[in-house]
Amino acid sequence: MASTYTTNQGLEKPATGDRSGTWGTMTNTNMDMLDRAISGVGALSLTGTATTLTTSDGSASDGNYKVLVLGGSPSGTNTITLSPNDGDKLYFVVNASGQSVIFSQGTGANVTIANGAADIIYADGAGSGAAVASLLANDLVFKTGDGVILNLQTSDTTVTAASVLGRLDFTAPDEASGTDAILLAASIAAISEGTFAADNNATKLSFLTGASAAASEVMSISSVGNVTMKETETGDDTPMTLSLTTGEVDIAASDVLGKIEWSAPDEGAGTDALLVAGAIDCVSEGDFAADSNASKLSFRTGASEIATEKMTISSAGDIAFTVSDGAAITGVASINAGQIGGSRNFIYNGDFQVFQRAASVSGIGNGDTGYHVHDRWMISAGAGVQSEFTWSGDAETPDGFNSSMKLNCTTAESAVAAGEWWFVSQRFEGQDLAALNKGDAQAKALTLSFWVRSTKTGTFICMLYDADNTRHISQAYTVSSTNTWEYKTLTFAGDTSGALSNDNARSLDVWWFLMAGSDMSSGTLATSWASYTAANNAVGQVNVADSTSNLWFMTGAQLEIGSTATAFQYETQGENLLRCQRYYAKRAASNAILYGSSVTGSGVNYSHWQFHVPMRAAPTMTGEGGGSSGNTQQQISVDSGGSYAAAGTYATWGNDSTASADL
Repeated sequence: MASTYTTNQGLEKPATGDRSGTWGTMTNTNMDMLDRAISGVGALSLTGTATTLTTSDGSASDGNYKVLVLGGSPSGTNTITLSPNDGDKLYFVVNASGQSVIFSQGTGANVTIANGAADIIYADGAGSGAAVASLLANDLVFKTGDGVILNLQTSDTTVTAASVLGRLDFTAPDEASGTDAILLAASIAAISEGTFAADNNATKLSFLTGASAAASEVMSISSVGNVTMKETETGDDTPMTLSLTTGEVDIAASDVLGKIEWSAPDEGAGTDALLVAGAIDCVSEGDFAADSNASKLSFRTGASEIATEKMTISSAGDIAFTVSDGAAITGVASINAGQIGGSRNFIYNGDFQVFQRAASVSGIGNGDTGYHVHDRWMISAGAGVQSEFTWSGDAETPDGFNSSMKLNCTTAESAVAAGEWWFVSQRFEGQDLAALNKGDAQAKALTLSFWVRSTKTGTFICMLYDADNTRHISQAYTVSSTNTWEYKTLTFAGDTSGALSNDNARSLDVWWFLMAGSDMSSGTLATSWASYTAANNAVGQVNVADSTSNLWFMTGAQLEIGSTATAFQYETQGENLLRCQRYYAKRAASNAILYGSSVTGSGVNYSHWQFHVPMRAAPTMTGEGGGSSGNTQQQISVDSGGSYAAAGTYATWGNDSTASADL
C-alpha cells in the first residue's frame, strides 16, 4: 500500500509495512519540513512578474517556510501563486523586493503587500476558488491581565537627530492611481531630537495628518513637553483652530465649557503647592437654548492664592477688571493712550444740538457752499451742481441721541459731471491740533466714528484734508441697509509729513462726501497720506443726489486720537453752545438798546455787544441798528462789537444780530 501526504505541508504518512529500511530518511525529511513550517525563514528571490510558491509532497520546499522574506529584482508587481490550491497556508511575509506583490491561490480574493511592508496572510485551500486574506486587515485586540504594552523598537544602533524610532501609520488601500492613491493619511511617529548617547534620548512625538496630499506634521510634543500646532492650509482665512468641546448636553448658567490652565508642579505641601497659577475659562452666562449660547471669557491669575478671576469679556463685548486697592493699570493713560481728562473729541456739536442760524434751510444748491443750519457744520457744492438739498435738524436718531442732521434731496441729478460734488465738512484750527504730532515720527492715528442713516446704500467716502500742507487721506465705508441707522468707525494713519500751523487759521478738515464727479473720483482712492490730488478724493462714492426720495442723516460724530473708537463724548447744552459761539453768535433778544449804550441830546450814541466767549478772530457782524439806518459798526474785536449813531438815533444791536468768525 502506497504512502499518503498531509494536505497542508505535504508530510509523508507511510502505509503499514511500507518504507522498510528507509524510515529514518523519511522521518528526517518530515522533521525538516516541520522545522520550516514552525519557525523557518525562507528568502525568496523574485524575478519578472510571476512566481509560483510550491509546497511539495514528501520533500522540503519553499512553500513550507513560516516566514517569507521577498527579495530579488522583479520587473513589476509580482503575482505569487500558492500551489497546490487545496492546502491551508499561514505565512508571515516581509516584502523587500522593490515592488508590490500579490498573493493568490485561486479565483477568490487576493492580498497585495506593498514594497517595504509586512503582513500576515492565510490561504483557505478551497481549490479552484481558493482565497487569500490578510490577518492584519481585521481589527486586532490585545489583552493582558495587567495592561498591554506595544513596544516599537528601532534596530538602528546609532541614532542621530531626526531619526524615526518608530511610528504608527494609517493608510488607505494601495490603489496606485485610484481614488485612494494617496496612501499615508495619518501617522504618529517618535523622532529623535538629537544624537542618542548614554545620557540622552531626547525624542519628540510627531502627529501627521493629510488632506489632499500625503500626511504632514500638524502637531508635535517635544521632549520637554512643549506642544506645537501648525495649520497646513496656506490660503486666506485658514487659521489654526483649537476646539474645546464640552460633553455636557444641558448647559446652565456658570457652567464651564472649557478651560486652559497653567500649573506649577504638583508638590502637595511644597513650595509650589498652589497648583493653578493662571487660567482662561469659557463660562456660560445663562441656560443654553436653540437661540442662546451667551458665554463669557474669564481670565484668572494668582499671587498668594489659587488663581482667581481678574478680568472678563462678556458675550456683549464688555470688559470688566478686578483691580486691588491702590493698584494701577500701568502703561495706559486712557483707552487710546491719550489724555484722560478734557475733551477728546475734536469735532464740535457732534450731536447736532446747536443750530443758532436756522432750524431748516431749503434750496441749498449751486453757489451755496457755507454754513446754514447746525453750528460748525458746513456744506460744499461744486460749481456745476444742479441738485439741491433741504438741510434741517431732525428727531430721527439712534438710541442715545436727540437730534441729527438731515439732508433731503429736493432737486435730483443722476448724471454727475466733472466739477460737480457735494460734501459735508468741519474745519479745525491748527492751534487745537498739537496732540496729533502731525509732521513728525510720532504722528498719531485718528479715529472717526459716527452714526449714519441713508436711503442710498453702497460705498461712501470720508476724507481728512490738511489745508496747511495741501495733503489728504481717504477711507471708504459702506451703508448696508436703506433707511437704517448704522454705526461707522474709520481709522486714519498718522502723517509724518507736514506739520500743522500753531495759529487760529484753518488747518485740518473732515469731509463726508455725498456725490463726486469725475474730477473727484477718477483716480485711485488715497488711503494713505499723500499730496492732494482731487481725482483720488472720493473714488467709488455713490450719488445721494440722484433721486428726490433720498435722505441722508448723521449724528454722534467723533474724531479722536488713537485707533479705537470710544463712546461718544456728550457735553451739556451750555458747554456745547459756548464752544460753538467762538465761531458764531446770534442775538436772540428783542430789538432793544443793549447795555453800554448812551443817548445824549447832541453827540453820538453807542451800543456795545460783549460776546459770551472770545471769538476765533474779529468777527463779521450784522444787525447794527436793528435793521434801521443810521447805525455804524466800530471797534469790532474778538471780545465785543460796537455800534454808534448820531444824536437822536438809538444805537442798537437788534434781534437776529450775528457775529461770525467761522473758518
